[in-house]
Amino acid sequence: REANPQLLRQSVREYDVFITEFPRSKAIPYALVRKGRALQRDGKRFEAIKAYREVMDYFPNDIQYAAPALYYIGLAHWENSDEGEAMKAWAEMAEDADYRQHELAADAVYRLAKFLEGQGEKRKALKYFRQIAVDFRQKNRQASNQARDAAVPYYLRGNDEPALRQFYVDCGTFGYHFRR
Repeated sequence: REANPQLLRQSVREYDVFITEFPRSKAIPYALVRKGRALQRDGKRFEAIKAYREVMDYFPNDIQYAAPALYYIGLAHWENSDEGEAMKAWAEMAEDADYRQHELAADAVYRLAKFLEGQGEKRKALKYFRQIAVDFRQKNRQASNQARDAAVPYYLRGNDEPALRQFYVDCGTFGYHFRR
């Protein structure tokens, strides 16, 4: 959906005013993420990355805001056609025990897995597909199902029945329902 550029620029100005007026506010990481998002939607992706980096630099343990900042850093790089930097951000998200639990991580890690799959790094791709399938089976069934469906063929092609069984146990199902 197209955003009104004037409203986006006004939002950025207002977030800047808030950040300047209330530098000790607990809402600063929120304001920085929203400012970055407005900049990104306005096509100013490099400026957006700077705003997101501030969140990562000053509030890395505030998962509620740091995880989205990291996701959007990757997305901004992706939109700039810099796949390598996007994958670095999303790999960082995938490897961090807290960040990878955030709802945006499902998309980031899936994109990372698909990228690795395209690069011929099947084992790494499987690791991330498996991670999504297991981590999001209760929180985001659609993402979990999509990742599970991408992972199962790897287990089948590898003839690794014990690993496939464990994957089934960890996922709780393969989700295929047959009706008579």
